[in-house]
Amino acid sequence: MIKIKDLNKKFGNNEVLKNIPKDYFFYLLPLLLFSTYSLIVGNYNSISSSHEILMLTLYSRLPEGIFNLITMKLAFPILIITLLINILIIKYRAPSKEGQKMINLFKWIGVFSLFYILLLPLGGYRDYRPNVLRHDTILPITLSLIFVFGQTTLYIIYKLSKQQRYRYLPLIALVLFIFTFSDQLPIKNSCDRKALELIANSNNEEVKIQNNCKLLSWKIIDSPKDSELSSELLKRWNIIKQDKLYYNIKSTSLEKSTQTME
Repeated sequence: MIKIKDLNKKFGNNEVLKNIPKDYFFYLLPLLLFSTYSLIVGNYNSISSSHEILMLTLYSRLPEGIFNLITMKLAFPILIITLLINILIIKYRAPSKEGQKMINLFKWIGVFSLFYILLLPLGGYRDYRPNVLRHDTILPITLSLIFVFGQTTLYIIYKLSKQQRYRYLPLIALVLFIFTFSDQLPIKNSCDRKALELIANSNNEEVKIQNNCKLLSWKIIDSPKDSELSSELLKRWNIIKQDKLYYNIKSTSLEKSTQTME
């Protein structure tokens, strides 16, 4: 049995720290400082300061966020299914030490993904991601899965026989085809452009926008006061020359009519 005294002799006197290459500290310490700074500054941003939602509520929304992420678009289901197929092929058709390392890496990415998702609610509530999870908030997970997808795919192509390769390559070609041609974002900014032109050409201090554009905001602006920061930004961009506030007249009218009905 290994005794504690033996461990102290082996790893005592800061031997563990001495064995860590100095280059690691050169990169990790600045990252640690920047991460701490980002965490502190993030607590004072204008997006989350106006919302106080219980942490338990945010965690209760995680299952719905995961469900929407998997079911609303094909990207994640296709990527995960393809990865599982690759893992099964490596395990039963092309086993090796290198292949086992890839399988272990996939498992560790699963562990990392679990902890990452559990930490996301600590970032607070945002209007644009009410269920915490969104495609941009899980980019580290997505990039990790894409890396394993590429690594396992290349490994399988080199390890399979010609006959097996001809059966496997159409699957990969189909996956790449789907990801390539589905990644086209439609540009829909005519509503925003009209709203900006209206604000810039108006002589009023408070401008009523005749549509429900989410102009420089993740939500529809119902009150002129909510556009103060956005107005300041427009002034810095020289879109407006003087201070102007704006709000969406449709949403305000709808809110007033709802209150009247009540």
